[in-house]
Amino acid sequence: MNYQGFFDQIRKDIVGSLYVFHGEEEYIKERALEKLVNALTDPATRTVNYDVLEEEKDGGRIRAAAETLPFMAERRLVVVKDSPLLHEGRDETLEAYLAEVPESTCLVFYQRGSLDKRKKLSQLLIKQGQEVLFSPMEDRELVDYLSRYARMKGKNLNFEAAQLLILYAGRELQDLIHEIDKLSVYADGEAIGETDIKALVQPSLEYNIFQMTDHLCRRELGEALVILRGLLGQGQSGIGVLAMIYRQMRNLYRAKTLEKGANLASVLKLPPFVARKIAQQAGRFKEPELAAALRACREMDEAIKTGVLKEDSALELLLQRIAGF
Repeated sequence: MNYQGFFDQIRKDIVGSLYVFHGEEEYIKERALEKLVNALTDPATRTVNYDVLEEEKDGGRIRAAAETLPFMAERRLVVVKDSPLLHEGRDETLEAYLAEVPESTCLVFYQRGSLDKRKKLSQLLIKQGQEVLFSPMEDRELVDYLSRYARMKGKNLNFEAAQLLILYAGRELQDLIHEIDKLSVYADGEAIGETDIKALVQPSLEYNIFQMTDHLCRRELGEALVILRGLLGQGQSGIGVLAMIYRQMRNLYRAKTLEKGANLASVLKLPPFVARKIAQQAGRFKEPELAAALRACREMDEAIKTGVLKEDSALELLLQRIAGF
């Protein structure tokens, strides 16, 4: 099930005996565990009815914790975080036990990142228990979540402002929540607006690359170089910046050569508002210019790796070439 299904179970007071939590959305995963802790344990007896085993690789210890009877409560919760058993080795004792977890225990295998479903223990967990998948939110879902969170903080965050915040800060939900916490204190009035976001939020590398590309589209070399030097001055890796420029140019080329009627957001696997921005930028270049930009990126990569050019010199030369088309 997805995490919405799990939250529905909690609201209905339905909690099983065996779960595996995994997926890339760590912030919601942490919130789900908090909900489970609050649903199953009383604060007065939580210290004896709630065990967390970090990176436990001894199946016998996991089984012993799960078999311990709850104290002055109906159930106890055992959470096994990032056990090496999920991605290496086997434990036959634990594997045999998964079908026998008592109703008095809720045993949760909590994995940061995604589960390796090729492993025997992972397969058994999914078969014997309930898999809860924490996938990153889709664009609209993420915007809605941020708007609801802002309202909890006493602020309005409209669709356009939420999109700008995502572009500025990236798509990591934990980072976005942190930014809204800051903005809710900083912003005057009832709403968090574009001015607030631009004043307070540190732009992500992705946003800076978009801005740099905007200047290159308009052949504004000086402004593009200011952004580049700012990124390098902040300690960004030159190779990392080059990789992002190459990615952006490749997306522009794909947008330029896309068949009529095709959905750019689906093809590039990007949020619709980002895809629209890419389409606008691609419209300012000719197809041969974008092909040449991709070749120039590869040439600069080779020049850096062979020591012909330093990173900053190679990147500045690259921007000069693209702006000169």
